[in-house]
Amino acid sequence: MENSAVTVAVRVRPFSAREKAEKATQVIFMNGQETNVQHPESRQSYSFTYDFSFCSVDGDDPTFASQKTVYKTLARPLLQRAFEGFNTCLFAYGQTGSGKSYTMMGFEEEAGVIPRFCQELFMKLASMEDEELRVREHPVHGPYVAELSGWLELGNKQRATAATGMNDKSSRSHSVFTLVMTQTKVHNSVFTGEEHDHSISSRINLVDLAGSERCRTAQTSGERLREGASINKSLLTLGKVISALSEQVLTRKKVFIPYRESVLTWLLKESLGGNSKTAMIATVSPAGTNVEESLSTLRYAQQARTIINVAKVNEDTSAKLIRALRGALAADAACLTGQCETCCSNWNTVMQQISSDCGTSC
Repeated sequence: MENSAVTVAVRVRPFSAREKAEKATQVIFMNGQETNVQHPESRQSYSFTYDFSFCSVDGDDPTFASQKTVYKTLARPLLQRAFEGFNTCLFAYGQTGSGKSYTMMGFEEEAGVIPRFCQELFMKLASMEDEELRVREHPVHGPYVAELSGWLELGNKQRATAATGMNDKSSRSHSVFTLVMTQTKVHNSVFTGEEHDHSISSRINLVDLAGSERCRTAQTSGERLREGASINKSLLTLGKVISALSEQVLTRKKVFIPYRESVLTWLLKESLGGNSKTAMIATVSPAGTNVEESLSTLRYAQQARTIINVAKVNEDTSAKLIRALRGALAADAACLTGQCETCCSNWNTVMQQISSDCGTSC
């Protein structure tokens, strides 16, 4: 088992056409792991520290964070952990129109985290398999898996979108993309010559949350207003879960976690405070007109960074028992060679391990 904090990154997007037309000023700046906010009205300064800060405001800036940079820094390590047998999760959180869907899905040549993650996953599997995986090569976009790309596009099209005062194509639903990967390796027993399967599995959640919004700034009414209320309700529950988990870590006392208050938090139960290696990317606007929403997002991200997950390799329990029994056979072999004193100690340790594993799996 590994205790690990949720990895948190923040990404600030370029100015939108609307913000440029309004001649909005930049109030969010990044320096290494620090994200600094200058409130345009109160002139108060706020500073936050995260695991990663991605500045994507100016493409000509040498520190500009591209889609590729975000993927390699934040998502690729999760892919490696998934191959080791850990559950993994990456979710994007932020105000509507702050760049969550662009970060997670991207468009055209600027592929986001999910397409890049899937591409690298299947390319890695293809290099490991004896049988050839059907991987195609696009003249512009490079390698891709045709079947998976189709499902990704279909799922993305099913998401409800609508124009609001903040975003011309605002997502009106959450998107949870889940992959379950099982790896089976065959080992030959040195004692019997028989083959034994050893399986590890991992669940991968890639989540693009609908954007939080204020009805005044989003300028919604009717059906859009009801959708916004529903979105905000589930995000409020997510915030309550994050706050409760943070409090549990800080006070070192058991706290009730309201996972069941929404479908979203129930789906993310293992990813937040459970058995998972989890990363969060918070997306914000650089504009002073959105400073209050940006500060709210940054505070959520700061709380999420205190959450501790207890991740473990998802290993077939029978494989654990087989390993323990092999140890027992090795102890027997040691006895036969006259190493009895050492053998007795080893035997007791092995039998305790077998009893423990049996109790867990039965």
